[in-house]
Amino acid sequence: MTENLINWNDSYSVGNTEMDEQHKKLIAIINKLFKSFKEGNAQEILQDILQEMIDYANFHLNSEEKLMFKYNYPQKEEHEKLHQSFRDKTSELKNLLNSNSKDAHYKMIEYLKTWWTNHILVEDMKYSDFLG
Repeated sequence: MTENLINWNDSYSVGNTEMDEQHKKLIAIINKLFKSFKEGNAQEILQDILQEMIDYANFHLNSEEKLMFKYNYPQKEEHEKLHQSFRDKTSELKNLLNSNSKDAHYKMIEYLKTWWTNHILVEDMKYSDFLG
C-alpha cells in the first residue's frame, strides 16, 4: 500500500524551478490530507489542512498567473479561468464539509488529486516552453 496519494516524479516538472517547488508543496498538502484519512484523524485536522490547501493554492495560482503575464503566455486567459474554477470548487467543497456531509471528505480528496494531477500534467505543461 502506497504511503502517498500522489508521488512526485519528473513527469510533473514544468521546467521552472519555482513552479515545480510550489507544485511539490501542493502535493505534500494533499498527501498530508490523505494520510490523515488513513490514520483516522481527518475530522480533527481537516479544516486546518483544507485552509492550508486553499491558502497555498491561491498563492501558487497567483504566482503562476504573474509568470504567465511576464512571459506573455498566449493562453493566459483560458488558464486563469481554470484557476478560478478551482477556487470556486474548493470553496464549494469547504461549504460541503462545513455542512457535515457524509461524503465530503471523499469528494474533496478525490477532487484535489484529480484536479492537481491533471492540471499539472496537462494544463501546466502547455506553458512550460514559455516560462524561462
